[in-house]
Amino acid sequence: MRSEPPFDWSEFLAIGDSTCTSAKESERRTAVSRAYYAAYHLARLKLQSEGHSLRKHDQVWSALVSSTDPAITLIGNLGFSLKSRRESADYRENDEVAALFARGSVVLSRRIINAVANLSTGFASTCAKL
Repeated sequence: MRSEPPFDWSEFLAIGDSTCTSAKESERRTAVSRAYYAAYHLARLKLQSEGHSLRKHDQVWSALVSSTDPAITLIGNLGFSLKSRRESADYRENDEVAALFARGSVVLSRRIINAVANLSTGFASTCAKL
């Protein structure tokens, strides 16, 4: 166990933000990946705080998409969109990851993170248990 506070996943977003306009494509790809993982882990933790035990990426976004609240459904859909961007950056070497794409991924991650942070207690009752 850690003797210090738990890791702050939002630090990944800071890394993405600082590398998304790099001249090096490897750093721009890293920016997309770090931005995704910041959003994913913060959404996962928020759902876990509400009693959902989700570990897989698709489960987290699907739980949000399943919500009866359209604003929460949107968060899940944005999560799936960001996941697709991350998969492109991580696995498709023939796809160029331009600065605009990387910056857009960081912006999308920040939007998801802010929306998740503003979810009220009890929000998960509108989501399916997966």
